[in-house]
Amino acid sequence: MTVGQLIDLDLDLDAEVGAGPSARRVRRVRVPAAVSKAAAVTRAVPHLLTYVGIALLLGAGALIALAWGRIAGTLDVGLQLPYLASAGFTGVGLAVCGVAVILVDTRATDARARAAQLDALAATLREVREALEVPR
Repeated sequence: MTVGQLIDLDLDLDAEVGAGPSARRVRRVRVPAAVSKAAAVTRAVPHLLTYVGIALLLGAGALIALAWGRIAGTLDVGLQLPYLASAGFTGVGLAVCGVAVILVDTRATDARARAAQLDALAATLREVREALEVPR
C-alpha cells in the first residue's frame, strides 16, 4: 500500500480485535478519498500557490512603494499617518501572507516528494525481502 492510498483507506473496525478474553469491539470507519475542488486545482497546476504567493509579494511591494512615495512627499506627520496605516501596514500584511503561502506550498511539495521516496524505499525493501527469503 502506498502512502497516497492511505487517504482512501477502508478500516474494518466492526470486528473483534484480538482473541479470547482480551477481545474488544470497535466501530467501522470510512475515510473518503474525495478531494475538494481547490485541492484538485492546486494539484493540476504545479506550484500554483507559489505563484499566488509571489503575486501577493508583488502587491505588497507596490503598496509599500505607494505609501513611501506619499509619505516622503509630506512633511506633516498627521498627514503621513493615514498613508502609513492604509498602504504601509496593508503592504506588510500582504508580504507576510505571501511568504506564508509560499511556505505552505513548499512544505506540501516536500511532503509529496518524501511520500514518493518512502514508497520507493518500501518497494525496494519488499524486493530485498523476497530475494532473501529461502524457499521451503
